[in-house]
Amino acid sequence: VLVPRRAVSVSFGGCEGHCRKCYNFLPGDDRIEVGFGIFLCMCSSGFSIDKSTGRKVRSEYDTSHVKKVVHIIRNPFDNIVVNFHFHYKNKLHRKDKAWKFSYNLKGFREWCAYRDSKYTPEDLVRLYGEEAAQIAKDVMCHGEIFQYVQWHNNALRVAKHLKIPQLIIHYEDFHNDKQETIAKLSNFLRLPMNHHFPDFYYDPYPDHFKEVEVITAKRFIALLSRQEVKDALSQYFHGGLY
Repeated sequence: VLVPRRAVSVSFGGCEGHCRKCYNFLPGDDRIEVGFGIFLCMCSSGFSIDKSTGRKVRSEYDTSHVKKVVHIIRNPFDNIVVNFHFHYKNKLHRKDKAWKFSYNLKGFREWCAYRDSKYTPEDLVRLYGEEAAQIAKDVMCHGEIFQYVQWHNNALRVAKHLKIPQLIIHYEDFHNDKQETIAKLSNFLRLPMNHHFPDFYYDPYPDHFKEVEVITAKRFIALLSRQEVKDALSQYFHGGLY
């Protein structure tokens, strides 16, 4: 869609800035929360091939080469459902016989209940704090929501830290007005468009979380989020986040 110039490289950053397994941690285990410094380090690292051995090795690049940041945000509830689909397909590909959740609404809710059951009351307090821990007991997939918020808390700090421009785009923008959204990207990155807009497949999942669950999750997310994350997520909640 965007035509790159020779001096410009558009790359996707797969920053793994959340804990993959937040429950049942040991005292002092830093997996429960990835600090911003570690997050930035993970954003600026990847894998390359060692020419002498042919092996994949981890490498880092100088963050001064990064001139702009495009931050894409998706509805948190849709994002969690998509994460469930990813796990399902990954387990299916690996032929994991321990996987017991079906690829439907019932399987999703059972998966959330299973994930939530892994957290002890002590886990909740240490991860979320007293107030949010009390709410978390009634939040479906609270661990997944925590990881989502934690990632965006860190990611939205990157541009400020590097003192570079940042453009925030919501995933749904590509569905609501694809041409305008791509034009906004083009203008921000100063890259011309080729006017070929591929199909965009938008699959929301409004039935996976009940209305009362969304309301409770809203309070939970508001307690965990930095202000800029609240602002960015407000469009997904009636009355915004506060």
